This record gives sequence, structure tokens and C-alpha cells, in this order.
Amino acid sequence: VMTINPARLTHHCRADSGCLNTFEHDSDHCHCTMQFQVFFPPQTEKHKVPVLFWLGDEHHTPEDFMQKSGILKLAAEYGIGIVAVDSSPKGNNIPITEDGIGEGLSYYVDATQTPWSYYFNMYSYISQELPALIRNQFPQFLKSYGISGFGMGGHGALTIGLRHPDIFSSLSAFAPMCNPKQCSKGIHALSYYLGTDRDNWDAYDSVTLVNQAQCKTPILLDQGLQDEALSKQLNTKNLEVACTTNQHPLEVNFRAGYDHSYYFVSTFLENHIQHHYQALSHLSMANSA
Repeated sequence: VMTINPARLTHHCRADSGCLNTFEHDSDHCHCTMQFQVFFPPQTEKHKVPVLFWLGDEHHTPEDFMQKSGILKLAAEYGIGIVAVDSSPKGNNIPITEDGIGEGLSYYVDATQTPWSYYFNMYSYISQELPALIRNQFPQFLKSYGISGFGMGGHGALTIGLRHPDIFSSLSAFAPMCNPKQCSKGIHALSYYLGTDRDNWDAYDSVTLVNQAQCKTPILLDQGLQDEALSKQLNTKNLEVACTTNQHPLEVNFRAGYDHSYYFVSTFLENHIQHHYQALSHLSMANSA
């Protein structure tokens, strides 16, 4: 039985007629104090609402998404709760290499290699520990969860969403690394965290997961064509081919002129909120029928 350590409120403020709260808690999976932010839209004063989990890019904090993306106004309009997760374990004891592997760069995996394996269990943290905490501590929310993210967080959202359709019923991503087994940054990070046996990387590679037919949850993906990482690191086309081959529902929008920034995310975020809200609201109505 998993221990669920309660979250402690560290900051509270009103925002877009709702409440934005910052929490911290002692994570059993990451063995450190983890921080996350929750937005309670105004609708929670009358009824329960579905929830979108958001995973940040490299070195991003929950505040980056909440402050820069325009999510609060959209969440308040549509009536959807937001849980923004930190991008990795943080603290004085977290290891970090000279080339940046470590704090802020989790790749949302469960590391198997020392010294990373003690702290870097973000996959289990997001797929098990945090949803259990949200279910137990926040009665304002339905058990209808979606997952999305940006950059490294988009990669995490895809892999976790594809492996856990029982928990996350809707799925989207902005500029994700779709096929880390086939790009230099992905190979570099996964080698550190998971060792050199590439068969052990399959669980964290979206193209591989689609080819393994893990689930058929529809994917919405937005990608800026001016993103410097697109041609060599993100491998969006590989995911398109895998989804076509396996008849996995995928909508990819290539956005001309947009780079890898929150200007890009904020421009197209409403499409993603609509995508999640429609799926999660339909699920909520079906469960209550």
C-alpha cells in the first residue's frame, strides 16, 4: 500500500475568479520535498471539475506555466482544474553533472542508475503518487484526469499518458521529443538515467509505445516550425508514421513562424484545453449516468 504524504499549503492567492495555491509535500518516490501548484477555477465553488496535469520543460517550475501561458483565464472559462508539476526533484542533495544532467532535467523517467535512482523517479511520482494525493486531498476535483506538457514535459506527458490510459483519459503535447531513442539529447539523458541497454529505454519512447499499441488515447500535438530542435531532436514525423501505421488517433499542427517558447504555447493553448475538456467532461457525464 502506497503511503500518501499530505500536501502543505505554502502560498495562496486569487486569480481569474479562482484560487491559485502552491503546495509542497514529502515525496516517497523522489525522496525530497516536491512542489506543485493547483488552480481551482470558480466552478469548484458549486461542483466538482475535471483536472489537467501539466508537465514543464527543462528547468521549468510550476510558476512558469501558470504565469506565462494564459492558462488561468482559460481554466476559469472552461471550468477545469490545473495541477502544474515541477520538472524534476530539487534540493541540495540532488546530483548534477557538468553537462547539465540532473536537477531540472528529469526526462520524467524512473532512473535505474546510481546516483540518479534514489531521487529521479518522476515517472512513478506523476503516474502514481501525485494522482493519489490529488484524489485524497482535493474533493473539488473529479477523477477525470488529462495530461499535457511542453518540450521535455511534452515527452513526459506522451509516455505517461500512453502507458496509463486508466489514469489519464486525455492527452496532448507541445513540441515534445517524440523518439528520444533516435536523437542525441535523448540518447545522452537516457544513457545516464537508464544505462546503455537501449531495450530499457522503450518505456520512455513515444514512438516505441505507439508501435507496441499501449493504448488508443487520441493525441493532440502542436509543433512550431521555427523550433531549433525540430529537425534533429524532436522527431515529430516518426510519431506521425507510427500513429498512421498503428491507426492511433493523432492530430499534429505544424505552426509556421513559431519557436520553442511560451509565446507559442499561449497562442494555441485554448485548442488543447478544448481537447481535454471535451474528453474529460464526456467521461464525467458517462460515469455519473
